[in-house]
Amino acid sequence: KTGNPILAECVGGRWSAQEKYHGTLEAHEYAHMFQQQYHATGTGWMTEGSAKFFGWMLGVPQQDVSDARIDSLKRCIGKSRDTSLLRTAHQGATNQDELGVQYCLGGLATEYLVGRFGLAKFIEFTTHVQSSSDFDSNFSQTYGITTTDFYRDLQPYVNYYAWFW
Repeated sequence: KTGNPILAECVGGRWSAQEKYHGTLEAHEYAHMFQQQYHATGTGWMTEGSAKFFGWMLGVPQQDVSDARIDSLKRCIGKSRDTSLLRTAHQGATNQDELGVQYCLGGLATEYLVGRFGLAKFIEFTTHVQSSSDFDSNFSQTYGITTTDFYRDLQPYVNYYAWFW
């Protein structure tokens, strides 16, 4: 594909009418444009979850971020609260539980990563994903921990938010 990416689908599209916090969708799609610039597809949770996170953080006024996050988690997590499910959250999931893992657990995973290691580290990781198909190796090289340790460390954070849904 050549040329400049265009974001047209979600501005006034069928999805934005369903979103209580309309701006989250636009910010989500712009996050995908950033990922595509680096061919950073990674795993389902990295692709969709990081876009979900940036939708939460950039798509609504600051005072509404927590409400937007909780509203989203209530709608898409279901019973998918086990962070070990992130390991198998692949692109192209079709069932609701897998989508909940990719989007919402992935959003919380991204939030945790950015909070713990900083936005610059997350951007570094995103730009390195294209250079190797080994997600786990890229992850531990960038963050200094294995994905197994990350999923374990993430679980209490997810458990805290599980209280809300």
